[in-house]
Amino acid sequence: MLSFRQISHFSIAGFTVVFVSHLDPCLGMSEVVGFKDYSSAQIAKLKKEADSGNQALKARKLLGIYYFQKKKFLEAIEILVPVQDGLDKQGIQLLSKSYHNQKNYLNEIRVLEQWLSRNQKDYTGIKDLGDAYLAMGNRIDAAKTYQLAIQVNKKYEPAYEALIRVNDDEGNSAENLSLIQDMLKIFGGKKLYFHRLCEYYYTDGFLKEARGYCQKAVNSDPKYPDSHVILGLTYRDEQNPLRYQKVLTTAAKQFPNSELAQYMAGQMSEDLKDIVSALKFYLQATKADSDSVRSWLRLASVGIAVKNYEQSLKAFMKACDLDRSKALEPFRTAVSTLRSQGVNQWYKQYEESVQKCKYLTTIVRSSKVKDFTIKPTAEEKPNEKGDDTSGMSKGTSALPQGLKPLPTSGSSPDGTVTPTESND
Repeated sequence: MLSFRQISHFSIAGFTVVFVSHLDPCLGMSEVVGFKDYSSAQIAKLKKEADSGNQALKARKLLGIYYFQKKKFLEAIEILVPVQDGLDKQGIQLLSKSYHNQKNYLNEIRVLEQWLSRNQKDYTGIKDLGDAYLAMGNRIDAAKTYQLAIQVNKKYEPAYEALIRVNDDEGNSAENLSLIQDMLKIFGGKKLYFHRLCEYYYTDGFLKEARGYCQKAVNSDPKYPDSHVILGLTYRDEQNPLRYQKVLTTAAKQFPNSELAQYMAGQMSEDLKDIVSALKFYLQATKADSDSVRSWLRLASVGIAVKNYEQSLKAFMKACDLDRSKALEPFRTAVSTLRSQGVNQWYKQYEESVQKCKYLTTIVRSSKVKDFTIKPTAEEKPNEKGDDTSGMSKGTSALPQGLKPLPTSGSSPDGTVTPTESND
């Protein structure tokens, strides 16, 4: 859909205002140009005009835009609330997003519900309402609201993306498979969809379908490491060790800064009893993501196996610093191993360090990673559309701990929520 401009001219407070808005549903936000550098005299005139006269509504909206851009959200709320019933779409967005940025979600919901009671086809407003529910932790109503936005406009991609994120958090990959298949039909074969289908099919144990979409993902976007890794894992689960080893080794070389690629290459090396290579990969994994508890723990455990006790101890303590609850048990296992092997000097140091770890007060700050080491059995059930999936190849696959979020529409780098685009 092509973007277009709406240009409005009006005179207010003794000077001419040119309001320019770029509207493009594909962009996910509305840019408001100007209004940032008013003089104090101009602001005073606008405030005076806002209190009375025929231009009050326009003056208040203009001040609302000014305050919003300056991130003075309370001022924006105070100036817009008295004229809420007369606000147009953008004015409602300014008011609701000001509440959102103040974390006043109840009032945001109230404003949006009142607006939507009169504008039931406003799919961007419906999506914003879902965002407000989600911000409050109400995932059920958020999901229902995103579904409603899709029903109103099946070509509004941000609603699909938002619903996918909710399903990700709930571990509902089956629902997302259906959603993304719909998106493929509506929006075409975007590389992001191939990456997601690669992972979702693998998660649900459909190895043939996963391999096909992983290959498409790798071909269309070869710089994204996860699909390379999952492609290799499909070969692992289909008992094709040569392809498994080749793909994972290549991925590890190609993506030194991918914790997933390095960690899974370490797992592969352990499977092949190549402990030296495993140590190298786990060490690189900790460099790729210094907050990955699992990488520090595997580095520590493999370090014990190769008798690199000093490096292993440092790795255990790093893991303990990140997340004591995950580090204590393998740390204690290492102590038992050293004791049984008669490594008395290091055994005492490890035992003392375990006690430090046990009573260490830590704030869990480990990174969220995908775990492809657990292999559940695939669920045998039709997808949400009722399509027959009995012909799909089913196998055992790994269970990832969530997916990378889709690009977030309407958010600035500092986390401030901005007004979304207007409807056509």
